[in-house]
Amino acid sequence: MSLCPTELENRLRALLSEQLAVAPEEISPERTFRELEVDSLALLELLVTVENDLGLERPADLRDIDQDATLAEAARTLERAVREAAEPATEVSLSSTPSRPEGRHAPH
Repeated sequence: MSLCPTELENRLRALLSEQLAVAPEEISPERTFRELEVDSLALLELLVTVENDLGLERPADLRDIDQDATLAEAARTLERAVREAAEPATEVSLSSTPSRPEGRHAPH
């Protein structure tokens, strides 16, 4: 799924509108969640809802979205998370572990 920050901003605004019981037009994308009086639990619920809506299967790195982030910043962070989730995951190979020379054993 590919969404631009504006679409994500609109989705966040709609969800916040429901959560705060205000008209979407009253929610400025340049105001912080703290200014909008969104507490940390409400912010977490909002982010989980958006992650589920976007179908993010692996947890996104959203630590940049806190109460001092603006709605516009949150939308950009989410857009980046969606883009990164679409990239193929890199596999870690266990064979890259350094081997011990023959005849040497690990200490017990």
